[in-house]
Amino acid sequence: MQRDAPVICSYVSACPQADLASIDDVIGQHHIVQEIRRRVRHEDHARPLLLSGPPGSGKRSLARLYAKRLLCEGEGEVDGSPDTCGKCAVCEAFASGSLWGYLEFDMTHVDIVQSTRCHIEQLRYEPVSDRRVVVLRDPDYSDEATDAFLRTLERGAKATTFIILTGQAEKVRPAARSRSDSFVLKAVTGLDAQKLVRKWLPTGRTDESLISLIALHGSGRPGTMYHLAKMIVEHAAWTVQAAKSVFELNWGEDALRYLCALLNGEDCEWARANIDPSRVVVGIRSALYEVSVGREISEAALVGFDRELRSIDEAIDQCAARLRISSGELWDRLATHWSCDGVVDAESFMQASQEAQLIVRGRA
Repeated sequence: MQRDAPVICSYVSACPQADLASIDDVIGQHHIVQEIRRRVRHEDHARPLLLSGPPGSGKRSLARLYAKRLLCEGEGEVDGSPDTCGKCAVCEAFASGSLWGYLEFDMTHVDIVQSTRCHIEQLRYEPVSDRRVVVLRDPDYSDEATDAFLRTLERGAKATTFIILTGQAEKVRPAARSRSDSFVLKAVTGLDAQKLVRKWLPTGRTDESLISLIALHGSGRPGTMYHLAKMIVEHAAWTVQAAKSVFELNWGEDALRYLCALLNGEDCEWARANIDPSRVVVGIRSALYEVSVGREISEAALVGFDRELRSIDEAIDQCAARLRISSGELWDRLATHWSCDGVVDAESFMQASQEAQLIVRGRA
């Protein structure tokens, strides 16, 4: 039975509303889910679990799911289920953000070395519950604090399970890596990403284009997709156009408008005062890529512009025919020209634009 204990302060603020309710809610990380299931089934929690992946990839969500399961006092302890009961004091504490037996350290914190010394002593004693979980986030930022935890690990902190979260596993101290079961989080893309996004949008607000926009802009990172979906709800941006304004992705439309004007021989002087040069250049490169591959759109800023992309494709064919060269050759000249990194302001963009006009007129 859980005894009364003081709430342990975390050096990372809790975000319980973003927590997944069940291990079954995890999408795209089957290899890690299987490891958690194996650990629970065999009651094998001694070795640290090391999870690596970029920010927003879901490392912390998986860590908290595993930690909650370890600390849960419900019936799951009996049947070996990887899920929690959702009713005991521990589960309720996780849901409210008041965490029992759970220490989470942001190793980038300015006072992490001092706070580590004080908490290391606690790890030498029996926890108030049957187990205790210690999460170390970004340990490569403080070798001194990490070494202190490693010494505790070497001595064997009874009933304590360590979870290490990092952007890149190779940056973690070799001693910690050698003692851990290491897993890399995969990017969640395609149908898996869209499935995740649907979970976070209200019923009736699941327009396919909007879902694709969030999934693409999230770059395969569940945490990022969650926050993007949250922004959509907060701003009531239920159309692709509204969502792009919230995400500041309107430069995609500017890039397509510019390319159409360029290929049709129109004056592009209007672009001088109406676009963000550096972003539009990224959009031009993306549009040329989308035209060349002819598959599903892979750039969030271009979602919803299938017709415009087809128009650009046709304009390249027509322009190439006038120049008596192949469409592939014209595309290659334009792609090579816009691959340079010299565009930083309006003036440099207009210079690059004039050179691009020479290419489509066959004078370069």
